[in-house]
Amino acid sequence: MATLMWISRGHRALFYTADLLGQRGLDRMDDAPVLRSRKSTNLAVEPTTMTSTSTSTAVIQPENAATTTKETPEKPATISRSTSTSTSLSSPGESRSSNENNNDVPKKKIIQETLLDLGITGFNPDIVWESLIQEGEAILKRPQEQEPKASTKDNNNNNNSTSTQRLIALEVGVHRPRQCLQAARAGFQAVCVEPSPKNFPICQQSVNQQSPEIKERVHLHQKVASSTTGEMLEFLGAGSTGDHVGSVDVWNMKVQEPQADTDSATKDPNMVQVPSVRLDDLLKNDMKLGVEERVFLAKIDTQGHEPEVFEGLSEWVFQKRQIDYILFEYWPKGMDIMNTGDTSRMTCVAAKLLQDLHAANYTLYALPNLGHPKCPQSAKNAMNRERAPFHDFRENCLYYYQLERRFATDEYKMGYWSDMLAVAPGTPLLENPLTTVGQALRREQEARIASNALELLQKE
Repeated sequence: MATLMWISRGHRALFYTADLLGQRGLDRMDDAPVLRSRKSTNLAVEPTTMTSTSTSTAVIQPENAATTTKETPEKPATISRSTSTSTSLSSPGESRSSNENNNDVPKKKIIQETLLDLGITGFNPDIVWESLIQEGEAILKRPQEQEPKASTKDNNNNNNSTSTQRLIALEVGVHRPRQCLQAARAGFQAVCVEPSPKNFPICQQSVNQQSPEIKERVHLHQKVASSTTGEMLEFLGAGSTGDHVGSVDVWNMKVQEPQADTDSATKDPNMVQVPSVRLDDLLKNDMKLGVEERVFLAKIDTQGHEPEVFEGLSEWVFQKRQIDYILFEYWPKGMDIMNTGDTSRMTCVAAKLLQDLHAANYTLYALPNLGHPKCPQSAKNAMNRERAPFHDFRENCLYYYQLERRFATDEYKMGYWSDMLAVAPGTPLLENPLTTVGQALRREQEARIASNALELLQKE
């Protein structure tokens, strides 16, 4: 029997049947796994009605807007290792030339503006985290499916039961455990990684003050998430939000000479050695995740060390693609100096990371541009009215370098950044999303499924 699916896209309704596409056709769709239920591997194609944002929609408002509180270390710091290598990308001139020959060909966006278009005042990454945690909490509270032959007694006992599935939230670079605890209170198993010897005890103390039920759901680790496990890495742990791997003076964007252990008179007391861990290993060994089990949400904020973190999470991100939502800081200048020790060449390691995610069929969503609170006001004004290019990864990266050059001062060298949300190709559709962010993501997924389905039909 054919199954009918309704998808809303603007003012159009697109109809197609699953049997018309065929099982083979569905398997070829990048977003086809979205049609799968979390509790079953069978295709579940059902009519869906979308509701627009209303008074019942949860719109989470932030505490601040255009700048972020990325703190600078009280004393400069030094980098002693650089393991990431950059891959050469097309230059901005090369990416433009293909369209200069045919001005009628529109540039296809490879980074989506969906979340930027929501119009939420002071929109920032915290809103995305909190919205997705709220959506996950709704999944956990959803009533369990009843067994077909359950006894009357079992039915009575299970009438008000909720889902027993585990949802995992992963936060890398915690600083303070507010979001980690938020996930645990919502029913998630919260895996929280914070390397700083000054921040970690504060996190532990906060967790210990919670109820036994909440404490049981929090898994704290004082390690550096990186591309290796068991390596001792230099870490600047001053206790600020700017704590980071390596010996870089991030305020002045300079690599410092490594400090000899014997030179105690000049050595920065905040420079320590912390063991590294691949997150692939941590999830496998600590959480004992099953073969089909997914991580619902991950947040990675490591002050330019993100490429190394993704390399150590490659099994879950690029092979299994079993992290539904990945929220990460996108700081081109920071990633370049942390991974190459240089920013003058504008290597754009950040663009390579986006390219890899795109190649693995992740959908990328841009979040607002940000800068340190001490950045020039003229730059803040520009960030509030402009958007980076979304049709080319390298051009997107170079925009942040160019922004600094346009509003250059002798005092401000940190550059500018943004955050990205990457949604895996197998992510199930959110059922009846509660938040503005959740509703927008569902609409985008539905439109993408419809577009892919029509493309497949046209190829038949």
